[in-house]
Amino acid sequence: IWLGPLIGLILTLPSLFMGYVADDHLYHQNVIEHSVYKQRPIWDYFNFVSSDTEVIHYREKGILPWWTPETFRSRTFRPVASLIHTVLFRYLYDFPWVGHSGLILLYVLLIFVCTRLFDRFSSSFVGIGLAILLFTINDTHAYSVGWLSSYNTMLSCFFGILSLFMHDQWRRYKSRSALFLF
Repeated sequence: IWLGPLIGLILTLPSLFMGYVADDHLYHQNVIEHSVYKQRPIWDYFNFVSSDTEVIHYREKGILPWWTPETFRSRTFRPVASLIHTVLFRYLYDFPWVGHSGLILLYVLLIFVCTRLFDRFSSSFVGIGLAILLFTINDTHAYSVGWLSSYNTMLSCFFGILSLFMHDQWRRYKSRSALFLF
């Protein structure tokens, strides 16, 4: 049961040294005082464009292309990931490894919950081992683990799999605690 999470930990450890990439710099702009980007509340970093005046402002600054319609909107509500980004980019900006270590820990927990879930739905030990190995070494997970801006992806995946596991616990064992967590 610990082999999958251990392999996941070993495979993702190099991301500790990646630093910031791509959208990480964009989210850092949310905490800089004189940024060209509109300042957002700490729970709303994923609100990129929410009004006609912002579209005009971003077109003037060259962030959006000139042909972007004024009715364009780009907004999602992800308060937990926004709060994590606030802490990472405002207070721990000089230590990106802290954010990466949090993603690695979340990925290891995700693999552990998946292992438990696969164990519930399979009777073959070899099948469980193969399923968790394929899940753990899937290269598409590297993007979510190695990119600080993807906390929302890792959180939604973790809580989604955890809710499936808790639902199974509730249905099989009539567990009140699993029903509460589900």
